[in-house]
Amino acid sequence: GRWRQVLEEDELRAKLLVNRIRRALSVRRQNWLQVFASFDAKGTGQLGEMEFERAIKSMALGLSDEEIREVRIYLQGAGTCLSVDQFGGALYQSSPEVAKTEDWGRSVLLDLARKARSASQTSGGIAPGATVRIQGLQSAAGLRLNGSEGIVDRWDTGICRWIVRLSDGDCKAIRNENLNVLCVAPSSQAPSQTADAGSLDTAALYNLLCQDGDTAVLELVFLDSVKHLLPNLDDVQLRRLLLLQPKNPEGKVDVPELLSQLASPPMGDHTLRRASARGAGLLPQHQQQQQPMAGSVAPGAFATRAFGYDLRPTTAGPPLQGRWASSPRRAGACSPTWVAAPHAVPSPRAGARAPL
Repeated sequence: GRWRQVLEEDELRAKLLVNRIRRALSVRRQNWLQVFASFDAKGTGQLGEMEFERAIKSMALGLSDEEIREVRIYLQGAGTCLSVDQFGGALYQSSPEVAKTEDWGRSVLLDLARKARSASQTSGGIAPGATVRIQGLQSAAGLRLNGSEGIVDRWDTGICRWIVRLSDGDCKAIRNENLNVLCVAPSSQAPSQTADAGSLDTAALYNLLCQDGDTAVLELVFLDSVKHLLPNLDDVQLRRLLLLQPKNPEGKVDVPELLSQLASPPMGDHTLRRASARGAGLLPQHQQQQQPMAGSVAPGAFATRAFGYDLRPTTAGPPLQGRWASSPRRAGACSPTWVAAPHAVPSPRAGARAPL
C-alpha cells in the first residue's frame, strides 16, 4: 500500500533512472558515500546542483548528462540542494511498476536479439564454423593479420568480438566489421553444438546496432533498428525501452554495456540487497533492514558521519583535498579502507580513472 498502483509517466521515468543507478552501484560495488563526501566541500551533508551532477557523472553509471539532470530535478524538488539521506532513501525504495517495466524491457530486447539472429542467418552472416578473412585492421599488430583466414570459434559478449582460430592455431578476437565471410557455417552446426544460442543472439544484436563499427549509437539509430524488427511497438513503448538502456554522457546508447546486461541473469531486489551486503556498494550493511529517514543527517555531519559510517580524512593527504577513508561504526564489523579522491574515481568501463 506504500506505492500507488500506477505511477505518473514523469515519476515512472525518474524512478526507472534511479533504479538504473541503484543496479549499477550494486553490480559494481561502488561506494557512493565516499564519492559524495569528496564533493561535499563544506561538510554540510548536502550537495548543490552542480556537485550532485558531477558526483554521479564521475562514477560512470551508464546515464547520460541529461538523465542525470532529470534525476537531480526529481529528487531535489523545490529545494536548492540534495542531502545524503534524500539520495540514499531514493536508492533504497522500490516500486512494483518499476520492476514490471524493467522485466518488460528485458523481454523486448531478448525478442529483438532473437529476430536479429534469424535475419542474420537468412543473410549468411558471421556465425561459429564460418570461414572468414581478416581485413581492415589499422594497428601495427592488426596490419600483420590482414588477409589471414580462419574459422570462427565463438562470440565473446564481454568484449563484443568474434574469436577466430587461425590456421596456425592462434585465436584472435576480431570485430564483426573486420571479418569477411568466405564460407558460411555448415548447416549441421546448430547453435547448441557450437555456442550458446543466447550468445549468438547478442552477436546478432551487436551487428544490427553497430553496423558502422561505432559501439555508442545515436538514439535514432537504436529506435530505427528496433522498429524495423519489432514494428508493433508504439511510440510510448519505444521511448520507454530507450529510457532503460545504458548511455554515454552524450546520450548515445552504450551497446557493449547493453549486451553485457542482457547476457547476465536478471537481478531482483533480493539479489541487489545481497550484493550490497557483500561489500561497499548500495548501502552500508546495517541499513539492509531499515530504510533511512529523511533529514536524519544533521548539518555538518556528512563530513564525519553518513548512514552510520565514519567518513574522516586519511593521513595520506590534506583533509581539504578531499581524501577520505570509511569504516563501519558497528561493533564487531570489519574495517575495510575505501579511498576516493575528488574529481577522479574508478571507471568500471575501462578499469581506469575517469577525470571529471
